[in-house]
Amino acid sequence: MSFMISTACVRLKMPGVAKNVLMQLAEIANDHGFAFPSIDYLCMRTCWGRSAVIEALKYLEEKKVIWPDRASGRNTTYWVTPANWEGEIYPEKDTDPSATRTGPPAGRVRQTDYHPSASRTPPVRQTDPTRPPAGPDPSASRTLVSINTIELNTPLPPKGDASGFDDFWKTFPKKSAEARARRQWAELAPDAALRLRIVDAVRAQAASDAWQRDGGRWVPLASSWLRDQRWQDEVAEGGDANGAASDGDSRASVERTAAQLGIAAWDSLDGPWHVYKARVHAEVARQARA
Repeated sequence: MSFMISTACVRLKMPGVAKNVLMQLAEIANDHGFAFPSIDYLCMRTCWGRSAVIEALKYLEEKKVIWPDRASGRNTTYWVTPANWEGEIYPEKDTDPSATRTGPPAGRVRQTDYHPSASRTPPVRQTDPTRPPAGPDPSASRTLVSINTIELNTPLPPKGDASGFDDFWKTFPKKSAEARARRQWAELAPDAALRLRIVDAVRAQAASDAWQRDGGRWVPLASSWLRDQRWQDEVAEGGDANGAASDGDSRASVERTAAQLGIAAWDSLDGPWHVYKARVHAEVARQARA
C-alpha cells in the first residue's frame, strides 16, 4: 500500500463507484502507483458487479487518473496518477482551536474555583514488606512501529508533460503499450539534455531503412527501446551528397561483406547496428590472420 497515493486520491470528487474503485487501486498499488488486480478481485473488494467496475475503470481512464497496460495478455497493469485529475477536489479541513472550548469562541476563559482540598498533599503509601516484588512493566513488551519516511516521501507521478514523455511518445512511430513505456520512462527519469538526445535519436532511427522496412514491422516497442538504451545505437548512414555510398563503414558495404562471410543480415531485434558492424569487422580480421 502506498500512503501518498491513497492520500492524494481521497480528496478527488467523482462518482461513488469510480471513487470506490480508485481507492481500492490506490490501496493495493506500490510506491510508484502501479497495481495489478483482476476485474474479479476488484469486484470482491468493492462489492460491485463486473459491469459497474468496468465502467468505473473506463471513467478513470478517460479522466487520466489511471493508465492501463494490457500488453501482457493477463491481468492489466494500472498506473494510478491522481496528480492528473482536473476535476473538483474536496477542500482541506482547517483546524479550529475553539472547537475544544466549552464556551463561545469570543468569550473569556473561565478560571477554576479555589478549593481548600486542592492544597492537601495525599499521604505517601508505604511499601508492604510481605508483598512480593512487582513483575516487569507490561508496557515494556510493546513494540514501537517505525514509520518509513522514504515511503511517505515517494513523489507522485509528474502532472501533464513535466516528465517529457509526451514529446517522446508523439515522436516514436510505434504506438503500442503506452502504459509500459510510461513506466519505463518514469524509471529512467531522464534530465532535459537526455530527453533531447532521446527524441533526436528516435527521429533519426525512424527515418532509417531498418524501421521503415516492411511498413515498420521491425520497429521495437517503446518500452523495450528505452530499457535497452537504444538511443545510443549508431544509425546506418546512406550515401554522400552525390549519392555514392561511403566505403568501409556504410551499411551497404558492411552487409555486402557480411553476406560474403556467411553472416546473417542485421536485424534490429538482435541488437544495435554498431555491435553487428563490429562483429563483421572482427570476422574479416580473423580471416585475414588465418
